[in-house]
Amino acid sequence: MAPKSTNRKIRSNKSSSVRTRRASAPRATTDRIPKGDFFAKAFYASPHPIGITELKTGRCLEINDACLEIFGFRRDEVIGKTTLTLGIWPDPEERARFVERVRTHGPVRNFEITMRVKGGTPRQFLISTDAVALGGKPCLVTIGNDVTERKAAEAALRESEQRFRAIYDQTYEFIGLLNPDGTVIDANQTALAFRGVRLAEVVGKPFWETPWWDISPEQQFKLKTAIAEAATGRFARIKAQHRALDGTIEDIDVSLTPITDRTGRVTQIIPEGRRITSLTQAQALLQQAHEELESRVQERTAELEHANQALRKSEALNRAFLENSATVAWMKDAEGRHIYLSPNFERRFGIKSGDCLGKTDFELWPKDVAEAFRANDLTVLKNRRGIEVEEEARNPDGSRSWWLSHKFPYQDAEGNWFVGGLGVEITARKQAEDELRHSEAFIASVVDNLPNMVFIKDAKTLRFVRMNKAGERLLGFTERDLVGKNDYDFFPKDEADFFTAKDREVLVGRRLLDIPEEPIKTHAGIVRFLHTKKIPIFDQEDQPKFLLGISEDITEHKQAVEQLKERARLSDFAAEASLCLNKNEPLNHLLQECVEATVNRLGAAFARIWVLGPGDLCKDCHKAEWCVDRTQCLHLKASAGLSTNLNGEYRRVPMGALKIGRIAQGAGPLCTNDVVHSDRLPKKSG
Repeated sequence: MAPKSTNRKIRSNKSSSVRTRRASAPRATTDRIPKGDFFAKAFYASPHPIGITELKTGRCLEINDACLEIFGFRRDEVIGKTTLTLGIWPDPEERARFVERVRTHGPVRNFEITMRVKGGTPRQFLISTDAVALGGKPCLVTIGNDVTERKAAEAALRESEQRFRAIYDQTYEFIGLLNPDGTVIDANQTALAFRGVRLAEVVGKPFWETPWWDISPEQQFKLKTAIAEAATGRFARIKAQHRALDGTIEDIDVSLTPITDRTGRVTQIIPEGRRITSLTQAQALLQQAHEELESRVQERTAELEHANQALRKSEALNRAFLENSATVAWMKDAEGRHIYLSPNFERRFGIKSGDCLGKTDFELWPKDVAEAFRANDLTVLKNRRGIEVEEEARNPDGSRSWWLSHKFPYQDAEGNWFVGGLGVEITARKQAEDELRHSEAFIASVVDNLPNMVFIKDAKTLRFVRMNKAGERLLGFTERDLVGKNDYDFFPKDEADFFTAKDREVLVGRRLLDIPEEPIKTHAGIVRFLHTKKIPIFDQEDQPKFLLGISEDITEHKQAVEQLKERARLSDFAAEASLCLNKNEPLNHLLQECVEATVNRLGAAFARIWVLGPGDLCKDCHKAEWCVDRTQCLHLKASAGLSTNLNGEYRRVPMGALKIGRIAQGAGPLCTNDVVHSDRLPKKSG
């Protein structure tokens, strides 16, 4: 029975190419093909298009069903017609040259040519042609192999490789590829440009002997040791320094990731380098600023404590103590006239008590200072309770000084109201506060301009207290949105659980924690990958007060690494499949090796190959009730993965039954992502 087109659709192009290479051009000795002999059976059953034409005229004498189906003609449209009349050869001169080549040089094998099917659509073929005598007439026997889809796939693969190379070469990080012994296979353009070398200068050399590692023998030894560790299948990571093209020295975080085959053997190593000079400097600057801030906070706290103690003691002392105290003291009547000034007041401001008694603030101080004093005094008299306020005064040289004044109401026996006051100078503290504000503004500017996300959480509640601009851009939340809330307010529970667990680990362990990779879902719903370091910040009792986090977005870097791994995996599969198909073994063995390579290399749940054959097991077939045409069905020839049994329930499949039967009828490729529960896929070991 002549094979249908659906039979070819369920076979791979590579299997077909193997058969083409093994097939030899048939030679006929009569003017027709006897239907009963071996050659006729092979001619009509071949899945490849075969045609016999007269050498001189190009008139078609015979053609098989595969050829009719591919070119879209009926037999009566072809027999007796020439290929030029049918439009199969677009260029008559090209056919003439080809015929002359066969006539002069003999058989032609795997000649690539573009032909047109019915309707004018061009398709790519590899044809093999030989001259034979048929009924005493010189004829040409031509066997073709349609490679149109393969050519399209090769073009798509080249385009994919070009896209990958563009990403690989344009990434900010250094990426390369090594053999397990450390010799260089490849390096991206970023790494080459950094050191000013060409790829040809480093390929084939031990990685530690390349210009990137000429800083010192110690670094070369450390790299060599790390490569040896990666060659055993373990991830390795070191810190190093590289000299750039301009001579500057950069701090580099180097990691070595092993790539293994299905047996666990390391086949390649991916070296990656990340420049961390700016991060190292920023961390040092941040630590220095933190220490300065802690020191100034302690100084300020000490000053405040001292001032409060002095104020409490001064309230308990009598007048004699006040007269010898460093605290300035005064008393005014309800109209604001001074009735008492302490000796220290006189010394501090260079005035005599006798010159001030009976005078108001407007007679002693500049107008703006006097107005502020009077306003505070009136507040005390109106509310009949004391106040504590910071007030500005003028020194004898005209400079400013600041005072913490405690003002209180007093009523004498006659019912007259007075305003008393005790003042402690806080000029040094105010200056320290100004300096502290400037320092905090500087630190905030540094943190906000760092390229990586920096955040601070409260150690007890793990609520955000600070988020820099890079973090806002990454997460899609503003600092105002985040402050006062925790991870559970913004991220999925599994992510929030992970972040919280790592936070607790840092605080309990009281040391820096390096998290090489963690996913995070942004406000826009996009998952990014971060490299995060978390550090506890301690208070003056050496207890964790805050948690500092610094996160680098490594999403693009991770994608580049994954693409490199996928490329290596596909290369391994292509190599193994090519090796299988070129073995001199029976077809069934080759097909079995192909499906096993598909499962092992591509991670398929299972892979099977059926071929179209005669209906031979109809009585015992499990799918007999689905079979309409019992003259032919699909024969299972190879199976791997979840099912390896070739004699089970699916050893024969009627045309149109299950997905494979529908494909065979011309339904085209059918896909599923649920192999286990699909109602059109087998659920048994057979």
